[in-house]
Amino acid sequence: MLRAASSRPLFAVLLLAACGDDTTLQPTAASGTTEATSSQTTTGDPPASTSEPTTDHAEVSTSPAETSTTPQPSSTGDTTTTGSVDPTADTSTSTSTSTSTGETSTASSTTTTGNEVETEGCTPGHVGCECDADNECVPEGTCWLGLCEQNGGNICPYEFDGNCDEGNGICPEGSDPHDCCADQANGICEEVGMGGVCPVGTDVFDCGGCEYVNDGYCDEPFLCPPGSDKPDCCATEENGVCEEIGMGGDCPDGSDSFDCGECEWKNDGYCDEPQLCPEGTDGDDCCAHEQDGVCEEVDQGGICPEGTDWIDCGECQWANDGECDEPQLCPEGTDGDDCP
Repeated sequence: MLRAASSRPLFAVLLLAACGDDTTLQPTAASGTTEATSSQTTTGDPPASTSEPTTDHAEVSTSPAETSTTPQPSSTGDTTTTGSVDPTADTSTSTSTSTSTGETSTASSTTTTGNEVETEGCTPGHVGCECDADNECVPEGTCWLGLCEQNGGNICPYEFDGNCDEGNGICPEGSDPHDCCADQANGICEEVGMGGVCPVGTDVFDCGGCEYVNDGYCDEPFLCPPGSDKPDCCATEENGVCEEIGMGGDCPDGSDSFDCGECEWKNDGYCDEPQLCPEGTDGDDCCAHEQDGVCEEVDQGGICPEGTDWIDCGECQWANDGECDEPQLCPEGTDGDDCP
């Protein structure tokens, strides 16, 4: 009896404690066990917890500080360098590098647009800039001496030949801008680097140069300014004195051919004596007497090589070339189909 009386109050106490607690056993997905959750509201100071604090999912940052897209200011000594990247830029990349030591800061930058790299404000291949890696330029430019020069739209076939072909019936105005930039033989050098704006080599005469130096002819003073064609103008032509080095003179060999008894045009089919070559120097070209009505070639009973008296022998060197050369250059009836 005493045992039953003493155990009943203890059972009642346990039953009341169970009814006053709303604790419900919930399964835990991760471990397969059960975990107690409670909706009971408590007042007063919260109990101390030894577990890690729970952080709301919305507040979790997925970008660590070291990979943030917004660089943080960094300082060395007394100088602070701050860089930024525009996240909206998709066709250009701007790179800025700053190095600081003490109170000194230096910066360099390169701008890239598409596949072209701009250097000092001039894009290779564009007019006024260097030619590109393939020595080519944009359609309105032509690569000349390593630079892209303005062209006239490829209308004039004689562009970049050193002669202005506008205004003389050869090419229309504005079609040869490179060659017509400078005023020729006006006594003013108009080339770049010499106070002008025209490409180098377009005003040779006024800039003291000679395009025909060492060609075997003295081109001063008509084609070249005085003193610019020294090798060719060393000797005094047709003064009867050979001034070439090989003949005891001071001038290059070949620069005084006439006075040294040579002919540059011998055996070319024309007799150049005595106008261009001294007597007896034009080989077989002067064997026959031209246009005297007598064929003096060997196959016609003469003593001169074939082709040296072709007019008198009734031949035409320009037969069937598309132009009628009778009677000025060829005798009548010798120009084939060119003269109907």
